[in-house]
Amino acid sequence: MLLYGSNMVNNFILIVDDEKAILSTLELALGDIAGAYNYSIKTFSDPDDCLKFFNSNEGSKYCRLVISDVDMPGMNGLELQEAILKWGGKDIPYIFMTAGDTERLTKSGVEKDRIMSKPFDLMDLICKVERYAKDR
Repeated sequence: MLLYGSNMVNNFILIVDDEKAILSTLELALGDIAGAYNYSIKTFSDPDDCLKFFNSNEGSKYCRLVISDVDMPGMNGLELQEAILKWGGKDIPYIFMTAGDTERLTKSGVEKDRIMSKPFDLMDLICKVERYAKDR
C-alpha cells in the first residue's frame, strides 16, 4: 500500500459492466479477496469513465486487474482493453465476461481462461482473481 499525504492508495481492480446489478454483485462477491490483498475495487458502468480513471495518475499506476463485460454500448470490452494498452497497461491482466459467443474473443487472441461466460459461478471468478492477485 502506498501513501499520498495522509491518504492510503491501494492497488485497484477495475470492474466494467453496463449492468449496475452485475457491478454490485461482483463488488460484493470480490470484496473479501480484494481486501485480503489490499486491493480496492472500482466499478464503472461506462467504459469511457473507466478509461478516464485509468488515465489518471492513480489509475494507471495502481491498476492490477480489469474485469470487463464485452458487449456494452459505445466502447466494448475489447476496445477498452486496446485503449488501456495504449496508455501503458500492457502488464495488466484482463478477465472478460460475455453472454455472447466466446469464439469471437478467442479469435481475437483472448486466452480461454480469461473468459467468463455469463451466467458464471462466482467462485470461479473469485479463484481467478485470487490467482492474479497472488501473481502480482
